[in-house]
Amino acid sequence: MLVKTSQQVNDPFRPDAARYHGGLMRAMSLLPAYRVLLVDDHAMFRTGLKMVISTAMPDTEILEAGSLEAALNSVAGDVHVLLLDIMLKGLNGLEGLALLKRKWPLAPVLVLSSQDEPGTVRLALSRGAAGFVSKAEPAEKIVGAIQLA
Repeated sequence: MLVKTSQQVNDPFRPDAARYHGGLMRAMSLLPAYRVLLVDDHAMFRTGLKMVISTAMPDTEILEAGSLEAALNSVAGDVHVLLLDIMLKGLNGLEGLALLKRKWPLAPVLVLSSQDEPGTVRLALSRGAAGFVSKAEPAEKIVGAIQLA
């Protein structure tokens, strides 16, 4: 007969530890999901990027908005990372970056744009963006930037 010692039962690194730490596992599931807000006016791009992020980061909730106004008015709760396009209909991303930072002050804003000239990158960073990723980059690099933010 196999007898488990208290050390074996309480070792969180054992493969069967979840069975003994059920309360902890349930408590951990109460934590809010990692939330990414994607603000881009191109629905096809949002859909594609959402699929890429969902595959690479399966426990992530991806929220979408087609404009800054929609993001500010329809997204409630905490957001952990914001992905922001520059060229949006209505208020553009660089003009509205401060509004996003005001609503979600702890969330880093990554500007994600096809306009990746050095002056545009500097302007985005000077207005409070935590980083800049060109839409021309491979999906892995975009996901990596989200994970580092």
